[in-house]
Amino acid sequence: MATRPGDDLLDLTPSILLTAPPEQDITKAEALMASLPKVRWDDLEAAAEVTEAIARRLGDDRALLRTLVARALRTPELREKFECHALDDKIVIWDDQDKGLRIRLRLANTDQYERVHNHRYSFTAYILHGAYQHTLYATDQPLDESADVSRFWPYFVREEPAGRCITLDHEQLHTTITEPETISLMIQSPARKQRAFMIRRDDGSGWSLLLFALGNMGVGAAAVVLSVLARTHRQTVTPPELLPRVMATVRFVSWGAVPVGALTAGIAGTLVGSRGALWLIVAVGFLTQLAMWTSSIRGRRDLQ
Repeated sequence: MATRPGDDLLDLTPSILLTAPPEQDITKAEALMASLPKVRWDDLEAAAEVTEAIARRLGDDRALLRTLVARALRTPELREKFECHALDDKIVIWDDQDKGLRIRLRLANTDQYERVHNHRYSFTAYILHGAYQHTLYATDQPLDESADVSRFWPYFVREEPAGRCITLDHEQLHTTITEPETISLMIQSPARKQRAFMIRRDDGSGWSLLLFALGNMGVGAAAVVLSVLARTHRQTVTPPELLPRVMATVRFVSWGAVPVGALTAGIAGTLVGSRGALWLIVAVGFLTQLAMWTSSIRGRRDLQ
């Protein structure tokens, strides 16, 4: 039973999507989509009125929406436009550039951070499930690599709940913080510029990036030192006749752990997000060092 608006959309299970809809449903859906009006995105108010009507017509008809998603999965020219990112997935269900219509579903995968950005295109979003924490920004500087993060000022903040439509011009700076499983129906214009602008508000003075770089340098340097010391010790204490077996065993254990690590990282990233996974790695690394520091090995000078 649905408990919030749009909860029924979460029933788009693989078994439903992989089952081909009846041919008459696809034909009916295609006829409806082909009849949609052309959108004049150079008049944003008029575009907002037209696209909101389209978004509500499509988004409120769940059977039609499921048919369009199932059809998109079977249409190569639409499927190749699907996008899968760490933060969200995007499914293009209709694309008619002559009418100024690219329509897609956007699913937020994880908690999102605040990124001041604009878009290459203008768009209308109809929130079907979940909510946006939406903030609009202004600035008095050029939008390029020299942009100062402290000179972006929020002037409009509100929550955009399920059932609301919003339309934004491609030049509008904003952030949308969405909870996981937020689903929205997006209707976007053809690209209006070559490149969008984006900046993290916590980028600030660049200290976080510098510390990240220094941390990576430290890890790389420590790996080299550890490798030299471990190999020297291994070759010093191992009898010559056993050295090939020892080296083969070491390689099997160390390189064999790589796919396990990749799988673990993927699971951690899925469950807690990329930032959470990085913090988990830091915590595990700290615990291993703590274990070594508190063990009897710390006071020994000879491991033989």
